[in-house]
Amino acid sequence: MLGPPYPNPPIAEALVELHFAGGVEWSTAEPGLLHAFAEQYSGPRRELKTHEVAASWEKSGLRTTTSQRFSRWLLPDSSGLRLVGLGQGVLSVHVLAPYPGWASFRPLIDDAAIRFQAVCRPTELIKVGVRYIDQILVPEGADLEQYFHALPPQLPSQPRAISSFQVTTETVEGEVRALLTLVSGPSTGDGRRVIVYDLNLTEQMPPGASPTAWPEVVEKLHQRQKAMFEESIKDPTRELFR
Repeated sequence: MLGPPYPNPPIAEALVELHFAGGVEWSTAEPGLLHAFAEQYSGPRRELKTHEVAASWEKSGLRTTTSQRFSRWLLPDSSGLRLVGLGQGVLSVHVLAPYPGWASFRPLIDDAAIRFQAVCRPTELIKVGVRYIDQILVPEGADLEQYFHALPPQLPSQPRAISSFQVTTETVEGEVRALLTLVSGPSTGDGRRVIVYDLNLTEQMPPGASPTAWPEVVEKLHQRQKAMFEESIKDPTRELFR
């Protein structure tokens, strides 16, 4: 498939994330990484941080403390639609709507991985992730059961039409985890409403996995992502993308 899966794909963001171990220390690799990606990803970079909350019991009661630490740099290209995330042992590659299709997305991942590994020289691949976040616009007041398979089961005494929902399921098969979140959103003001479909697939690699072993895993997770998405929706949903 050369282009997007549908003429009007609902994909708001797609990303691939690679986690590595070993290699050059971050303090040494960071300036080299920023330089290696500076020309292709020349937009204003953002620093992403992880916030942590710790709680402890004291005589006066519960005491909480909040801290934050550096997570990664997020570098957009000049259009703002292609981005890379660079952190200690982690590389993420993102594309935003309009989705260019896997045939265009995959070379961005290849190029970013080559640049990242040339600077950081990791010795082991730890984890691989493929995530697609869709924003599906359905008609306002539509019976959502006609559009999606992946909806919560209803009780016999409940009204039949589902008007809103939030469903999160996490499933495991070997080292592969699939986290699926399906959420009904607000009206768009033009007779439609937003349904967010967020599917995050990850695979934990065996100890000692080669840092260059990611391509096959990425392809496998991408194929499973496509299969799960198609199994989640019904024909009226597909018509929305054509």
